[in-house]
Amino acid sequence: MNRAVMAGMGLALVPRCLVADEIANGLVAEPLPGYRSTLGCWFCHPEGRAPVPALGCFRDWLLAQAEQDILAPQ
Repeated sequence: MNRAVMAGMGLALVPRCLVADEIANGLVAEPLPGYRSTLGCWFCHPEGRAPVPALGCFRDWLLAQAEQDILAPQ
């Protein structure tokens, strides 16, 4: 989806933490500055399988990004 947006093919509603670098570098624009979605972000994985280390790393990163978004000044 990010590639499509960067290619000028439309808009995307994504967590700011996933596109913050692209916004800062002028690669994409924020069409609705200050808009905050009320949609949640869900982290889902199969139950009953041995945990994959990369999954834990991704979960930790996602939680850290969410915390930064929550604590960031509005």
